[in-house]
Amino acid sequence: MLRVLFGILALSLLFSFAACREKIPLKLTSRQTDLADTIFLRQAKDLRVLMDSLCEAHFDERVQDAVDSMLVVRRKEEEELRARLRKLGAENE
Repeated sequence: MLRVLFGILALSLLFSFAACREKIPLKLTSRQTDLADTIFLRQAKDLRVLMDSLCEAHFDERVQDAVDSMLVVRRKEEEELRARLRKLGAENE
């Protein structure tokens, strides 16, 4: 119980100190916007190359997984249809 109270007190103090910080401007200057855009574009270019190589490396595996999934669904549908036809055939006899 004492630990819980101490934890709550510690978190309260932490949040109160965080609230006393200097206010950050909500609007970026044009220079800051340009810098952020430049950093983003550089990182996006690097990530695009990485993502493309990962897609190429796993393409065949993903296609096979998709095909297997479609086959499972189709086989289930086929079995349900065959069961319905057997039931209809048994009712007509």
